Amino acid sequence: MIVGTNGMCVETCGDGYRFSLTGCDDGNLKDGDGCSSKCMPEPGYICYGGDHNNKDKCIYYPTEILGAYANKYNDIILNFSRPIYLAKNSLTNKDLRLYLRLKNGNFKDIEYQIKTYDFPTNYLYLYTVFRDDIIGGAYYDNILKIEYQNTQSIIDINRKDIKKSSYARVWINTVDFFPDVEKQDAELYGKLSLGFVFAAISFWWTIAEFTKKSVLPSVFILLAFQ
Repeated sequence: MIVGTNGMCVETCGDGYRFSLTGCDDGNLKDGDGCSSKCMPEPGYICYGGDHNNKDKCIYYPTEILGAYANKYNDIILNFSRPIYLAKNSLTNKDLRLYLRLKNGNFKDIEYQIKTYDFPTNYLYLYTVFRDDIIGGAYYDNILKIEYQNTQSIIDINRKDIKKSSYARVWINTVDFFPDVEKQDAELYGKLSLGFVFAAISFWWTIAEFTKKSVLPSVFILLAFQ
């Protein structure tokens, strides 16, 4: 702190002492450490502890996943606390993992593709690919967890990696719900119905051979009821 030519107090930026006339003072004039060369907190940083005896300490609050939304197709829209970039062209489950907990307690990864192209953005659209049924009824069956795997593949607008293990959970819709027992019954019913149709056509064809009359109207009616 010095007294300027006009008699007003002027703080010396970078000396490590703060008298509340600047935003911060960490004892240097370097940029990129949280307190800029002009003694102002840099984007994403919070500086604290500085007074007439102590310099400021600055910490960065990393960008994180705020939440997720699933549309009716179970595509996922992720919301980030700051605009983000991708450090590479695409992401996989090794970077951003999408997984479900199965009934047996195991976890199943869900494939996806990135559908957001305009960066930086606060939102990331994930086109999901489900290769198995998602069975409804049990709470944990329908909760999809999205978790960052700390690979520095997602960086924020300040070129910082997002928060480690940042995650969100989202309730997803059932996918092609058809239990195995019902599938087997449906397949059996289909085979029986098809067999019945062929048997009926053979029967009416035999009748036609004996009566020398067309049975096409009867066949069309039979097929309509199937």
